[in-house]
Amino acid sequence: MKYPFYLTGGTALGRFYLNHRYSEDLDFFCNANPEYKLLIASLKTELSKHFTVNHKESLFADEFTRLYIGEENQFLKIELVNDVDYYPGTPSEFEFGLIDNPLNILANKLTAIVGRDEPKDIFDIVCLSLNYSFIWPDIFYHSKQKSVINEIDIANRLYEFPVEWLNNINWLFSSPDLSAFQRNIHIIADDFLLGKVNSLGTDKTPLVQAQPGRMALPEK
Repeated sequence: MKYPFYLTGGTALGRFYLNHRYSEDLDFFCNANPEYKLLIASLKTELSKHFTVNHKESLFADEFTRLYIGEENQFLKIELVNDVDYYPGTPSEFEFGLIDNPLNILANKLTAIVGRDEPKDIFDIVCLSLNYSFIWPDIFYHSKQKSVINEIDIANRLYEFPVEWLNNINWLFSSPDLSAFQRNIHIIADDFLLGKVNSLGTDKTPLVQAQPGRMALPEK
């Protein structure tokens, strides 16, 4: 069976676009697929033929699945989501499957920060802003097609992010300059709230033209 899921989130960004941080968990999305449950059942069967699936820790819901592959002390977490129908752009095809595009990832990151306190989301938004050019109202338009959100909530989450959280994480290659990082967050929040061009990405590759490539991560 050919699976419609595409690799997304931090692992897609880190391995194929930015090489900006460690990300070991795998996030796979499809979009409003009516055969989602059948796909999950098939995938679970196939994985069980080759790997140990920890069914006790795994989670199976209507539109969300979390699988733990491996033993208790060493495992891989895989999440598979049947997302909303709306999808900007197209995923890229590799011999082993589909890779999400940064436009869709950034739109999803904006919706995510409203509902959860996850430093990785903010870090990814900043790195995307530093590496690509785009217009914030365009990104927000795509986010609004996915979730009910407003500009004020997103801007507040950016302004209020405690940058010291970045001191207590193990997924960065090196410790960031917290003052510079906070300045960048405030620039992003200002640009976003005022409906401006992403000023951190001036003269960078347009986000919609970003192409994935193979990037080797340094040893951890």
